[in-house]
Amino acid sequence: ISRLGISAKKISVLAIFVDIASIKNARVIVDLHKKYPGRFITFVDTPEPPNPSAWLTQGQSFVAQAEAQLKTGKYYGIGETNLRLSDKNGNVATPDVYVVPDTPLWLQLVDLSARYHVPISFHFVPEDATANAAFERMLNHNKDATLIWAHLGFNSMALNSATLNDYLLRYPHLYFDTAGIQNMQRPMPLDGSNWARLADQSNNGKLRAEWKKFFETWNSRILF
Repeated sequence: ISRLGISAKKISVLAIFVDIASIKNARVIVDLHKKYPGRFITFVDTPEPPNPSAWLTQGQSFVAQAEAQLKTGKYYGIGETNLRLSDKNGNVATPDVYVVPDTPLWLQLVDLSARYHVPISFHFVPEDATANAAFERMLNHNKDATLIWAHLGFNSMALNSATLNDYLLRYPHLYFDTAGIQNMQRPMPLDGSNWARLADQSNNGKLRAEWKKFFETWNSRILF
């Protein structure tokens, strides 16, 4: 922020998602908290390294650890957790990461979201019918949880505002964030990318009417 010349006074809250499994990153977060108290929101980390879904292999000890962190009152959410990360080569049968969304351990974390009134964030690409069915069961599991579906949900799949609208109608406790939308860090135009689909390049890059209506309709359920 300092390098960009942005005054810290103009930023009330900054959410940060960092893998704090490493000592180096943990120290960075601690130092930032001390330097800018009240300016960072810390989430309970669900670590990936050294293997995909390392948190899952820890079993009940991880759930106990997550709850202990939430009890301190210093953690304001859980995640972002990779539930389904697409295969980089596009093979739906071999996702890079796949945690069955209604696996009991994950549902316990969803329950912690409800119990401690904090959001739980996840990455899930709805590219497989069996996985999608488990995902729907997870969404139905605890309506008191606050669920954040990262990257407008679809990420590596083509965005569809009608489908997103349907999810938001059926699950009042579900939110979306717009961070990390596919190809958003690359220059336009990018035909076929989700970042390109949001904007009308023939109209000076303004939001397409479809997406303008979507964001205006659901402005209280979208995190920008």
